[in-house]
Amino acid sequence: MRGWLLGVAVLLVALAPLAQGRSFAAIDRYALAATPDDERTLLTLSTYLQAGSSVPVEKARLVYRWTTDRIAYSAAILAMAPQDRPDQSAVAVLQRRNSVCLGYSNLFDALARNVGLETSQVFGDTRDPPGESSDGGHVWNAVKLDGKWHLLDPTWGSGYLDASTGQFHKEFNPYYFLVPPDQLIFSHVPSEDRWQLLATPRTSKDLELLPMVSTGYFRYQVKPAELHGTVAAARSFRFRFTAREGARFSGLLVQGERDLDDTLVFMQHTGREWTADVLFPAPGEYTVRLYGTDDPFADSKEQVVDYRVKAWTGTERRFPRRYRDFEASAAELEYPRTYVLKAGSRTSFSVRVPGAKKVEVASDGGPWLTLTRSKGDYWRGTSARLPAGELLVQATFSGSRGSVLLGYLAK
Repeated sequence: MRGWLLGVAVLLVALAPLAQGRSFAAIDRYALAATPDDERTLLTLSTYLQAGSSVPVEKARLVYRWTTDRIAYSAAILAMAPQDRPDQSAVAVLQRRNSVCLGYSNLFDALARNVGLETSQVFGDTRDPPGESSDGGHVWNAVKLDGKWHLLDPTWGSGYLDASTGQFHKEFNPYYFLVPPDQLIFSHVPSEDRWQLLATPRTSKDLELLPMVSTGYFRYQVKPAELHGTVAAARSFRFRFTAREGARFSGLLVQGERDLDDTLVFMQHTGREWTADVLFPAPGEYTVRLYGTDDPFADSKEQVVDYRVKAWTGTERRFPRRYRDFEASAAELEYPRTYVLKAGSRTSFSVRVPGAKKVEVASDGGPWLTLTRSKGDYWRGTSARLPAGELLVQATFSGSRGSVLLGYLAK
């Protein structure tokens, strides 16, 4: 149950084609209404669930929903040596109500077969981020519906382990019910290639090129210009990707467990096309972590994708500080793209700010340089002598107060 995807509990509505657009609300309510008397044995529980629907996909959902709700993942069992773990059979897990992935898979498989579905267990492993290793393998499930195999993972659908505390948090995740195979391969690697369910199975070398992603990667329809597993770079690197209209992203550079200064990553976009420019302060291994949201009122974003980078040189350069209004106004910075500027020098500014009525550079003493609007919503201007101290690029929109977009330091 370890693995980077598990640590981001996200509800995803983009399911496999068979489930897409289908509401399982009534089916889920029925599954969760099972009483202790219904749950006495595998037979009584199977009888109850089978009465909920005669439609194969809904039968699979009934079993998935009940299993993800009633069974808790056990960090204590995970910590045991495999030979010391308690019985993971379907009967034992039903009685005990906790398990690791094998028990989840065994119970789902037994119940699904009892309600008349053709199923199989899929053995393999999960892809783990640098510095982590899997717990010795993972088990999930496949179910045949309308003559076609589909993948699901009741373990990951039940919640997640908090990496900092080792505690299990129950949080239903519908994403892992009928996951598109080309998405599940980012996290689940079957021992038998046939259970990838891909027309052309991915090789181990292919998998090395895949970044570590969360379910938000698919929900926001992130499509990188190039697939990167581990990137080799000098002092800087640029990631390019497209995403769904309305999605917003920010980035952070991480080294080990430490979040580095936010002036090391600069993100901006034109429509659906995004760029993430990254600076590396010294040689070493880093993680470029991208966060995203599609809620315009959200105060925070969810973790979307990790890219691993090995930088062989570093730089003292930093990007300008990027304020929230820069993102909210869909602004784009052309220049200058360096946080520290030379005081007393002539410096040109150019920033695209759609819908702005005025854009100016303010110093500690107030507005200092007013930029001139040119074609394409660009605002440009050149300073005579750059004043020392903090400089802010701010914009005024119709009927609003000034919005701070960017921050610089002149010295």
